[in-house]
Amino acid sequence: MIFFLLISCNKKTEENLPEYETQEELNKRITEGKPFFDFDEVVHYQIEISEHDYRDLIKKDTVSRHTKMLTVFLERESPTTNEDKIDFQEAINSEGAVKKVIDSKYYEELRTKVFAERKCDQITATACVPIYRDIFVFSNNKVETGIAKICFGCDQVSFSKGDFICDCFGMNDELGRLKKIIFRK
Repeated sequence: MIFFLLISCNKKTEENLPEYETQEELNKRITEGKPFFDFDEVVHYQIEISEHDYRDLIKKDTVSRHTKMLTVFLERESPTTNEDKIDFQEAINSEGAVKKVIDSKYYEELRTKVFAERKCDQITATACVPIYRDIFVFSNNKVETGIAKICFGCDQVSFSKGDFICDCFGMNDELGRLKKIIFRK
């Protein structure tokens, strides 16, 4: 099973780049500093559950509605279809995630240094199954403009669809900057 997980993680990363595209060609397509999302508000949702506790919960013979909603929240990638968005909103509202509106003094850094196109020397892949405990919902004038689901445990990210290139996300310390913003007291 671990072998298939490793292959599926690597295959997913390889699919992001067409076979003919080199790292140099990818970097030429990137608009350095172009924001992923247009926003005037960022809400951070976090569920605190250990990997061990979560795995024990989903291994049970009967799967409760609570467990199904946790799966939507923690395992599925960012919603892209209307049906996925409805499931996602239901999961956020039902799972008791800690909700925190990010202070607007960090928006410029989020817009230009974290959630923005960046060039990189190479793309690396991780080989773990992500548990997306940290989710960021971006909105502009109260309308959702994007979602970023992050697993800080294995540095994997899932973004809702948008007109941006995120292949190099995480290669320029974006996750380190993001941790500093959300864990400031």
